[in-house]
Amino acid sequence: GNIHMTSWYIYRLSNNIPNVSLAGGGVLFNQDELFHLEDAEIESAQKFFETIRIHKNFKYLELALENFELSYTVNNSSLAFLSLMIASEVLFNPGKEEVTQRISRNFAVLLGNSVDDAKRIQSEIKKLYGKRSSLIHNGEAIWDFVGEEDEVAKLRNYVRDSIKKIIQMNLSKDALLDLLNSKGFGQLN
Repeated sequence: GNIHMTSWYIYRLSNNIPNVSLAGGGVLFNQDELFHLEDAEIESAQKFFETIRIHKNFKYLELALENFELSYTVNNSSLAFLSLMIASEVLFNPGKEEVTQRISRNFAVLLGNSVDDAKRIQSEIKKLYGKRSSLIHNGEAIWDFVGEEDEVAKLRNYVRDSIKKIIQMNLSKDALLDLLNSKGFGQLN
């Protein structure tokens, strides 16, 4: 099967016929490929679910997860993209200047398996962050970009992988940012 977020509907009955006035949730894009786990992935997924514990004081991680989930429930790709960017900023922005550089570097250090891999990730995140800036500051909708579903899916994968790693690291945001700041490309993995 496929993973679908819960859908909800607000409706009025008129002559016993429901008239939907508002709806939400569901899946942002139609997906041709159904979600599945390969046999080799099942044990790892089970282990992850058994050991996942989010420290109750890690509000930043809860907010990032909420925005990640929101990206699946909004029916607008621009808003899904923005919710994923919010999750990215919650995870990786120390609240200072040079936001694009800091966020893209932190993604790269956390997820890059080698120097070249980290450079590729940093470059992709910078491009995605540029699209975020165009969306926010110029009002350009995400569908104005070529391959908008790919961009949302690409960012969603980066955020998902980051959240999983951060959960396993079990660090406060300050400790996480200090660790990422102290490492170079390809040194964390």
